[in-house]
Amino acid sequence: MLRKFPPQMPIRPTMGVEMLDKNARRDFYGERLFTKISSMPQYAPHADLFSKIVGIFLDLEDPVIERLIEDNNYFNVQVIETIRVIYS
Repeated sequence: MLRKFPPQMPIRPTMGVEMLDKNARRDFYGERLFTKISSMPQYAPHADLFSKIVGIFLDLEDPVIERLIEDNNYFNVQVIETIRVIYS
């Protein structure tokens, strides 16, 4: 007889991050953000700004950073706005 297990809560990519110390959390978020922005071809013309954009994002609160990582639409809006501000 097969045992039925209750459905598990989906694991978000950033779950468990709150257990990391501040520096480890910053490194984790930084890697995720840099990988995300550098993998999007539409931002390739701004590759020289990737580190600056990620640095700006890392100054935000953790829930905002997590939303940037998890929500592509929100991420794109914020990247475009940040590029606009940097160039202005």
